[in-house]
Amino acid sequence: MVDMFPWIFAFITMSAMTLLSLYYVYERRERLSEMCCMMNGMMYGNLPGIIVGVLYALPTGDYLMGTILGTIAGLVVGIPIGRSGGPLGRMEGVMAGFMGGTMGAMLGFMMRFVNLQLFMQFLIASVALMSFEVAYVAYKETDREKIPKLLLGTFIAIFLIAIIGTFIFNYTIS
Repeated sequence: MVDMFPWIFAFITMSAMTLLSLYYVYERRERLSEMCCMMNGMMYGNLPGIIVGVLYALPTGDYLMGTILGTIAGLVVGIPIGRSGGPLGRMEGVMAGFMGGTMGAMLGFMMRFVNLQLFMQFLIASVALMSFEVAYVAYKETDREKIPKLLLGTFIAIFLIAIIGTFIFNYTIS
């Protein structure tokens, strides 16, 4: 039986980083250009799909359910966020939800045969970079409106906890 605690821990920390970024972007959605909102739909359709797809398919080996759950997660987040960019933004959220879910499950299924500790460090760093970058674009689009220090500090703390967790927990599938 697979110990699911490390996988759940990774899911919670990566989701928290994504949600903090999402909160910052969502609060500024009215002042963002249509193109920026479309890219937000794409990013926030992809990120949850990849996170859920990878973290379900990797420990369980169930590619089909990883694809289904990842796609649902991507659609649930990507469509409402993309909607602020009009019909094209909504369409970006739909396409990215499916794309993130399928790619996440495929990546999770393929990574079962490599160094999982290193892969989880890479995945967490990638999610942090993507979450930060989309918030940074919103920051630049809204005339460099100040990022709240509490939000930034919380993001950095969660990232550090997630990375330290990869050294503490043993990510195994057997």
